[in-house]
Amino acid sequence: MLALLMAIMGVYWILRFLGNPGIIESVNFVKYRDPEIRANITEIGSGYYAIVSKKGKEIRLGILNESVLNELISAANSVIEGAESITLEEFNSLRINKSLSLKQRAKAYRGANLTLFSDFTVEMNLFPDLTLIQVNASKQARYFKSHSLDLKNFFQHLYNLSEYYTIRALNLSWIKLQKKGKLPYKYKIGSIFINQSSDKPIVITMVWKGCPCQFNPPETFQFSLEELLEG
Repeated sequence: MLALLMAIMGVYWILRFLGNPGIIESVNFVKYRDPEIRANITEIGSGYYAIVSKKGKEIRLGILNESVLNELISAANSVIEGAESITLEEFNSLRINKSLSLKQRAKAYRGANLTLFSDFTVEMNLFPDLTLIQVNASKQARYFKSHSLDLKNFFQHLYNLSEYYTIRALNLSWIKLQKKGKLPYKYKIGSIFINQSSDKPIVITMVWKGCPCQFNPPETFQFSLEELLEG
């Protein structure tokens, strides 16, 4: 019975995609990749989302509200609205040919990948002159092509805005390190992880700047959304 219900829901979402351009109403996780920035956006409750971005060796944490996500969803829906259904063979051929043609170009023109997770998954290959779309719902997949969508400036802007909360998280971690008798300024942010199942979902791992690191192992701290928003 459950399997039948899931199959029905899968068909429902695919038909809805074909008939309704506003297919994406909300998301709980977003993954974005381009040659310069890698970013994940995760829902952390109360209308807020955390974005963890990496550019080069620098990791940043940002806190977003629903209006920012709505802007991203609107951009994705604008591409979906003009989508044309294609076969898997055409989808693969276009993706390979576009990737090869852009491989030797400057990083800024090599395209990007965007994946949105909700009741179903929408994967987008963003090329300068084309967007390839794969919709996965209940083990079924459909393939589309549409006009181009450039999100590089959007995610670069979010990366820039994330500096404030990154400094906030760093300062909070330094306070905890100091309470443990550590030298806080000898540590830097090594990784940022979002644990949605915790009431303190923001997980910061601090690593020793110098060597030998074995005498100063990583220190991990968890923070609530409220702790990051305060101050």
